Amino acid sequence: MRLFLRLTAYFSVWCLFAACSVVAGFAQLSANDAPPAQDPPSQDLSSWSFTKNGAYRLEKGWLAYRDAIVGPEKFAGDGCSLDESSADIPHEEITLPDVWGPGWTLTTKTGHGQTTYCTSIVLPDTMSFYAVRIGTLRTASTIYIRYLDSRGLPAVRRLYQHQNSSDQAAQLAYNPAPPLITLPYGVKRVSLIAQVSNAVHKQGGMIEVPVLDLKWRLDARQNRDTAVPNALVIVLMMISGGTLVVGLRHRNSLGHILFSILTFVSALRVLFVSDIIWDYFPGFPLERKYDLEYLTLFLIAPAYYAFISFLFRGTYFKGTDIVVYGASALLTAFAIFVAPFMAPGTITLLREPFQMMWAVVGVQVTYMVIVSYFRNKHHSKEAIIVATAALLIIVYEISSASGVIEASLEWSQFLIIMVTLLHMRAFVLNFKRVEQERDALTRDIQEANKVLEGRAAMLDLALVRVESASRAKSDFLATMSHELRTPLNAIIGFSDLMKREVFGPMGQRRYAEYAKDINDSGTHLLSLVNDILDLSRIEAGAETLNEDEVDLPEVASWVLKLTAPLAQERGVTCHLEASEDLPAILGDERKIRQVFFNLVTNAIKFNKKGGRVNIGLFSDDLGLYVEVIDTGIGMAESDIPRALERFGQIDGDLNRTHEGAGIGLPLAQAIIQQHDGTLSISSIVGVGTTVQAKFPAARMVQD
Repeated sequence: MRLFLRLTAYFSVWCLFAACSVVAGFAQLSANDAPPAQDPPSQDLSSWSFTKNGAYRLEKGWLAYRDAIVGPEKFAGDGCSLDESSADIPHEEITLPDVWGPGWTLTTKTGHGQTTYCTSIVLPDTMSFYAVRIGTLRTASTIYIRYLDSRGLPAVRRLYQHQNSSDQAAQLAYNPAPPLITLPYGVKRVSLIAQVSNAVHKQGGMIEVPVLDLKWRLDARQNRDTAVPNALVIVLMMISGGTLVVGLRHRNSLGHILFSILTFVSALRVLFVSDIIWDYFPGFPLERKYDLEYLTLFLIAPAYYAFISFLFRGTYFKGTDIVVYGASALLTAFAIFVAPFMAPGTITLLREPFQMMWAVVGVQVTYMVIVSYFRNKHHSKEAIIVATAALLIIVYEISSASGVIEASLEWSQFLIIMVTLLHMRAFVLNFKRVEQERDALTRDIQEANKVLEGRAAMLDLALVRVESASRAKSDFLATMSHELRTPLNAIIGFSDLMKREVFGPMGQRRYAEYAKDINDSGTHLLSLVNDILDLSRIEAGAETLNEDEVDLPEVASWVLKLTAPLAQERGVTCHLEASEDLPAILGDERKIRQVFFNLVTNAIKFNKKGGRVNIGLFSDDLGLYVEVIDTGIGMAESDIPRALERFGQIDGDLNRTHEGAGIGLPLAQAIIQQHDGTLSISSIVGVGTTVQAKFPAARMVQD
């Protein structure tokens, strides 16, 4: 629905622009086809008070000689009528501004042509100097004045010439905007003649309405028009550079960079729209100025849109923004790489299409402002400021187009600085708000860090206590194991003597069986004590390796023989598979035998009746592998870490169905790690378990 509303708004704006352009085109064509009129009366300003009423706009009282460059010598007297030799040249009475060609066009030739304009002015009978401000003429022009001198004879002065609009080859200026035309002092009546021709812009003619005023006042205005653009360019450049320098000192400098780009492009726009470029480069070609003027126009739209997007959305690009950025990129590429090689003024054909893109940008910005104002109260101030800036631009455009205020460069430049300051204020508010949010977040993080540091200290203390308790437990187990070995050795030794009846028969046969049970239990208990003692030493780092070359197939065969009675008792079949030319490894043979014994014993004890135990030995470039695979009861994946813990029992303490203290796997893992290897377990409940021990390649003995 939101996308549909946007598309509807874009289409409505496009239709509005198209309708306005068509109406303007027909109005222009109707004006060009108007029938010839009689000579207009002189513009009588004899009773006009310039002191009270200000400047006088010379809108009416002009004669236009279409498609002709009429020399000043062909005019009769000090009026705008031609002499008898040129009386057949058609003319018409017009009201300025007089713009040739429609806005929407596919060729610049619709605005090409030549016309001679003339108006006769009766000045007030005062002792003052008067001047005329012509404004922009497109594109080649020559300006004359005719008057009667003190002897009553016609006098002609050529006051300005840009390029060659007449038969005279001399060029007095490169700037197409004529300077002040100073009228002769003391002359009561003058005729102002402007020869205008256009072969560059798509719209030629007298674009602005000339203004007649006291010379000192127009001089002051011209000084302002020259000084203000220079000052504005300098101010915008300083704002751009200062913003960039400040932004580079912050981690998140994207907003500063975007605003810096916007103000920099705005400075270039002021430079090329105004006429100050000819103050620094007098011979700069007019057609290249148009190219640069439109290039800055193509750049300022995406820069403005990116800045506003960052202001309200926190980012300068989203998927739908490809329309704005893509169109701007194409237009910019055209202005840089294509326009300089085409006919002069070709780039001016893009003015109205680009205005449509500006309308799209306006709709998008309006949407962002409205959404930000109503959905995010944090952005309400920025939204009001941006809306105020946009409203100023709209009011100025409407007022200047309707004639309420004069469309002057001074007003437009004042508007630029006001809009820039408003956007700067909006950016400062946004930046301060972001900084405040960041500071608040930083304080929260710091407080959280303090809490975490306190908890970490408590955990460290708890860890120290746990490690101390673990060491105490290990020391206790080691001590108790050592203390238990002495009486166990005596019990095992004496029970063995009794079992074998070394010193004679014991009488009752039941006593011999009891002696055998005592001996078996003592042997098992001694084995358990030895495992606990070995594990405690390894964890304490007190156990060293007696390294030698170990033949793993021989160790595996020895273990299978040793565990054969247990396997036969449980109904389990054991099988050994070893690769040919399996290398020996460098390790502690006693401990490696212990690993094999523990793994195979577990595989037999936790197997099913009729099950199998496969021992696999193989190697590759990464190391040597020992795999013990059984078809037993298996265990869940979540129980594997518990099985590797000391005294870990998977089936619980109260309902234990398989004998064992939970030392075998932890001891095997510790021994393998002592040999720089790894031990891994994979298991499926009801299917079986695979235990793999890997010895690194560095321990493989090379032939």
